[in-house]
Amino acid sequence: MSTDEPNVSVQDGEQVSQGFDLDIAGQLREDVSLYLSYAYTDTEVTDSGTGNTEGNAFAGIPKNKLVAWSQWDLSPRWSLAYGLDYQSDSPGDGNNSFDTPARALHELQLQSSWPLDGMIVNADIAVKNLTDEVWYQNNTSAFFIKRGEPRGVYLSLAAEF
Repeated sequence: MSTDEPNVSVQDGEQVSQGFDLDIAGQLREDVSLYLSYAYTDTEVTDSGTGNTEGNAFAGIPKNKLVAWSQWDLSPRWSLAYGLDYQSDSPGDGNNSFDTPARALHELQLQSSWPLDGMIVNADIAVKNLTDEVWYQNNTSAFFIKRGEPRGVYLSLAAEF
């Protein structure tokens, strides 16, 4: 989408997106599991209809994205998990006038599961954005840039009947 007028958007005419993704999941040991996902995406506006964004990459789409998640079963009731969500910088708008910076977000979780009166109680405490990185969500407009969430601690409880 692009236009020279700030409050008007026009759909681009033709676009090309090429790339690949690779996913791997498995058990490293009986008590350790791992999930890895990598995606490479190359995008280009080939015919904008107006001519002013041809050759530009798509707004908000990083070329590289990596997700890693591992879990260690510490005992039958307790597990510890770590996750990484990385993406390279991406064009901030259709005119490619600025970039949304790259980011690497880390998450740590402690999980527990307990039988209680015929049901299973699951407890989870997670620290998201563990390093409290300042980051920005992918966007498609220079007029609306949203900062990502700071470090947060989340507790969840669930019961299985």
